[in-house]
Amino acid sequence: MNMSLSAELFILIYAIITLGTLTWFGLFLMKHNKNHFNQKIGLEKKISKMEDFVSKKNLDPDNPYDILGVSRHATRMEVLRAYKRKLKQYHPDMVSHRGDEWSEIAQEKTLKIQWAKEQILNHLKAA
Repeated sequence: MNMSLSAELFILIYAIITLGTLTWFGLFLMKHNKNHFNQKIGLEKKISKMEDFVSKKNLDPDNPYDILGVSRHATRMEVLRAYKRKLKQYHPDMVSHRGDEWSEIAQEKTLKIQWAKEQILNHLKAA
């Protein structure tokens, strides 16, 4: 009799802990407005998030230094490192699994990154 009481008590405590954990997790997801199970963000929302990020940083989208994320006093090696890092991030082959629209945006970004690298390296060569 004593043995069955402790097993029932164990099951009851386990059930309470499990329900509490699941409740906390559900409230956490609701608080942070996240839906990890069926999350589909539209392309427009992704683009607007990127535009918001750029506007918060006060970056000029046509400035080659801002495109690569390097300072104006960057060396040739720093520029090449930043170029490779950005190219990996936005290369069309790396984002092709996200859809055709995203691949088109990535191609534009890749061209802009290549242009920025050429502009900075030409400026460094002339100096």
